[in-house]
Order: sequence, then structure tokens, then C-alpha cells
Amino acid sequence: MWSERRALWTQRFGDRDIARCALVATDADRVVGFAYTILDDHPTWGALLDNLHVAHSSMRQGIGSRLLVLTAGAVTESRPGSGLHLWVLEQNVAAQAFYQRHGAACVERASVLSPGGDSSRLNGSPAKLRYAWADPARLARPPMAGD
Repeated sequence: MWSERRALWTQRFGDRDIARCALVATDADRVVGFAYTILDDHPTWGALLDNLHVAHSSMRQGIGSRLLVLTAGAVTESRPGSGLHLWVLEQNVAAQAFYQRHGAACVERASVLSPGGDSSRLNGSPAKLRYAWADPARLARPPMAGD
């Protein structure tokens, strides 16, 4: 599993596709977070924030908020008029609260597809929620205590 993830992210961060945006947050020589966005993902919802991760030891320091604001800026600059959206697992209430504090609206609920089409890789029947910003240029940055 880890080798698959490492290969995927090595490929994604090495890709020079102008329709993708990868941002990395570092602390000294250590990666503490990253955001990966697909700019032309959906005709209605716009760019897809495919991943936003912050190392557990670096959470609540404003890193996630900064990556989100920088992502919104990259979308606004490279695709004026595009929206920004992402998917969050329904049980991840902390992530939902984070995106809501930043002005996102929950606009859709859908079933999670099995990774690689293998239903044994799912636990139960999880759902995912689409959160969206119609205008990422207006993405709100809350006080750092809420990060």
C-alpha cells in the first residue's frame, strides 16, 4: 500500500501538466503538508482539490488554511471564473467543519466507489460529500485558532 502511494505521489509531483497544481508546505527539510488540484475537473464545479493533507504533528498551525488559500489563488489566477470543489468522507466531520469555516457549501452526497473496483477495500457503505466554492477568489480565511 505505501509503495503504491509513494509511486503515485512521486509521479504527481514530478508531472509538469499545466492543468494540475501541486503545493508543498515544508518546515526546515521536512514536508508538513501538501495540496494537489486538478484545474479542469468538472464543467459545473470547476477545479477539484483532490488532496489536502497536513502532517498530524503540524495540524492547527495554519498550514491547511494557507494551502487552501494558495490553492484558491492558483485556481483564480489560472482559470478565472472557475469554481473549486472537493470530496470529504461523510464520517470526517473535522474536515467538513474546516471547509465550512472557510466558506465552502456542502452541495452533494454520493456513495464512495471501491478503490480499484475492489469492494473488499471498503468498510461498509461509506458516503462522500462534495463541498464547493462558486468563487474561490472569495475563499474565507478564518482565525488561525480554527485551523
